[in-house]
Amino acid sequence: MKRSQRGMAKISVVWAICLFMAFAAAAVAYFLSNQEAAQQRDLAAQYETKVKKAEGERDALQAYLREVSLKAGFADPTNPAKMDSKTIDDGMKFLKENFPQIEASANTIQKALPFAVDAYKGEQKKAQEAESKASELTAENNAIRGNVDTIKADMEKQLADLRRQLSDAEQSFNDQKAELERQLAERTSTWQQTDRDKQTAIRDIEDTKRKAALEADALRTRMAEAERKLTPFTKEPEAADGKILSISPELKLGWINIGTKHRLAKGMRFRIVDGQHGAKKLKGWCEVTGVDKEMAEVAFSEQVDPFDPPVVGDVIYNPLFDPKGERSAVLIGRFSGALSEESLRALLKSMNISVTKGVEKTTDFLIVGGEMYTDPENGQPLEAPLQPSDMPIFKEAQAEGVQIVALKELRQYFAAN
Repeated sequence: MKRSQRGMAKISVVWAICLFMAFAAAAVAYFLSNQEAAQQRDLAAQYETKVKKAEGERDALQAYLREVSLKAGFADPTNPAKMDSKTIDDGMKFLKENFPQIEASANTIQKALPFAVDAYKGEQKKAQEAESKASELTAENNAIRGNVDTIKADMEKQLADLRRQLSDAEQSFNDQKAELERQLAERTSTWQQTDRDKQTAIRDIEDTKRKAALEADALRTRMAEAERKLTPFTKEPEAADGKILSISPELKLGWINIGTKHRLAKGMRFRIVDGQHGAKKLKGWCEVTGVDKEMAEVAFSEQVDPFDPPVVGDVIYNPLFDPKGERSAVLIGRFSGALSEESLRALLKSMNISVTKGVEKTTDFLIVGGEMYTDPENGQPLEAPLQPSDMPIFKEAQAEGVQIVALKELRQYFAAN
């Protein structure tokens, strides 16, 4: 019995130990399970925190992308909060097309913007310069407009003056017209009287014609004499006026065989002709530089042939020179310069040629000067120059057969002293 009780006691202890071990194991299991749960709860809390942080970062990123998309303007048409790569590429292409200054290496908008900004600033500077130039042109235009206004005012003033002058001219014209009409009436009356005088003159002309018929024979005789005297001035005379006595070729001087007793004067010029009989060859000219009683010193000039100079024995001619006869001349026209009228009269006097006022039957020469600017009768200025050939005395000399000598021809034979 006791053995059985000791056995039962042993079983109880074993069971107690087993129960204790089971309780300990359960306690350990409970403790371990509670610790793992706590770890899982910690892990879950950490994960939840990370999820919330990721969601916050996501939301922030989406907000940033939305903001960037809205600012950049390259958004996807279907989703404005999302940028579109193709739209950005098209924008870059458009930007480079419009700004050729952008380098090819600028493959992003950020790199391209500085080039675009520089180009914009350049264009802005050009625009400012254009505005400045426009301001200057505006100022110049205003100045020109002011000048135009001034010129316009001056022109209007001149126009007013011209209108006033025109009015005065019209008034003067009307006055002159009235005066001319009055003079016309007087001229008409004078013309009527002149017509009556004309009829009387016609009758006088008829009487003159009858008298002229009676004088025709005498006139024919006078004309025959005139034809003899009407020869060209430069024609050589029949006989020589003198000849060369000696020559100094080095000095171009010589002596001729006429002097003061032949009425030779200093300054006279002669044509030199070959002295051989019948020869008419002109060799040159000589001018009297000194005069003795029977001979004179001459200076040679205008030699025609350098191989045929004047020699001793050659003869000299001056158609106006006459050592014996007395002649008369009439001067008409204007004489000026070296051969003035006073010096010409003295020259003619030295040659025994007297100067008369009018043409006579004994007149030998009519010496004609230049055109005249004053009236020979009253000395008043003329509106148009008067040609000597238009004067009545010139026509009278032609009718009388007087030899007419032009001043330019006279200068060939007489040097002016």
